[in-house]
Amino acid sequence: QRLDLVRCYFDFDGRPAERLAFAREGLARADALDQPRDAVHWLHCKAGALEVSADPGEALPPYREALDRANAVGDPYLRADAMTAMSGLLSLRGQHGEALGLLVEGQQLFEAAGRGDRAAALQIDIGLTYRRIGRLDRAEELLRAALAGIEAGDPDLQDQHYSALMQLGFTLHEQDRQAEALQQFEAALAVAQAQDAPFAEAGARMGMAWSLIPLGRFEEAMAQIDRGADVFTAQGDASNQPMLDHLRGRALAASGDA
Repeated sequence: QRLDLVRCYFDFDGRPAERLAFAREGLARADALDQPRDAVHWLHCKAGALEVSADPGEALPPYREALDRANAVGDPYLRADAMTAMSGLLSLRGQHGEALGLLVEGQQLFEAAGRGDRAAALQIDIGLTYRRIGRLDRAEELLRAALAGIEAGDPDLQDQHYSALMQLGFTLHEQDRQAEALQQFEAALAVAQAQDAPFAEAGARMGMAWSLIPLGRFEEAMAQIDRGADVFTAQGDASNQPMLDHLRGRALAASGDA
């Protein structure tokens, strides 16, 4: 069962429908065997498969169910894991207050469970949420602190290098500091390429496009959008199509070719 859980998270890249079917089967087995902890993780995997569907909002019910079940189990780590798993989608959907509350409580629970690594990593997610509610000064402060820790070799933060660079890039972009933002996105692209992470590389290219357009570098922006779109298509990810269309529209409108 545990090996199957690992497979659910890692063996279905670019095949969300297969991942969803696998997660549903695993959840049914966990329930039949009365394994509530495993059921929480199967629900996370199910939600993850739904998050890359055409309507990522379909992932919210399984995330909420996972949190309810984790609360029933009562284990602090499991509860924190469920809170943080759901927070990203909530923030993306504009439910920033609930997301921030879950992140802060999750951080405290991870600390109580002796998982300082997970607690430290949440600093970036908290920074992202502050960015989305318009507290760009606070977001930049948290993200630069995280990057300083990464550069200093903090072992609890090394896996977060790409995320910290991307979020700082968007924070600077929203302050119209486009040249600085582009530097962060380019650094994130280098990290993704070094890690051989195509999906992350595509995300960095989208970030670059966001800053290249206001800098007037329209052809470069379109090239980055097209390269990112190829990766999303290969990965079977339809959730980013609205963003791709929006970026293309912005580039064409700004260049006068619309």
